[in-house]
Amino acid sequence: MVQLGFRPSLSTQCLYFHPETRIRVVAHVDDMMCVGDRRALEELLRLLGSRYQLTSSFVGPEPNDAKEGQFLGRTIRWKREGVTWSGSQKLVDEALEEWGMTETNALRTPGVIETEAEEKEQEELMDEEDAARYRRTAAKLNYVSLDHPQIAFAAKEASRTMSSPRKGDEAKVKRLLRYLRGHPVATYWFDWQDPPSVLKGYTDSDW
Repeated sequence: MVQLGFRPSLSTQCLYFHPETRIRVVAHVDDMMCVGDRRALEELLRLLGSRYQLTSSFVGPEPNDAKEGQFLGRTIRWKREGVTWSGSQKLVDEALEEWGMTETNALRTPGVIETEAEEKEQEELMDEEDAARYRRTAAKLNYVSLDHPQIAFAAKEASRTMSSPRKGDEAKVKRLLRYLRGHPVATYWFDWQDPPSVLKGYTDSDW
């Protein structure tokens, strides 16, 4: 990317910006999402295609543009009102299937409060098979939480015991999955906005 004139972000090395074309690129291993002017993007694809084998699609307003695309498990949709960004439904479905909870009743909160009996049960380690399943699910939930802030704390608590999961930890995952049964993904809306006609500034009265 640097050879093509892009500059890496000072805050994160997976973000690149081209000062002339104004294209922004997010790169993760061999997956990329590019945002910018259509002609500039087409030229970037041509340059990259001359060096690598690529598969690509345009999500945008033109008749031939796709209205939905995928990036790292997320779904990006182009709508008349704006753009939406949704987390990974696939990971949630996989976790529910693995734990046999596809038909379970949903809950309204993702966290669990441990009782004294459950705290004692925490002392007994899971067997290898159950521990491997717990780790897989905790990792998936941690990834889903990046786009689902309501489960961030509960997913973090489930991840804390991944190295040596105990039988009592199962309640954390099951509670989270029951919550996700009713709230599987979070979708962010980015509505189109008109150019501002007034510039507003805010300051602290004591500053």
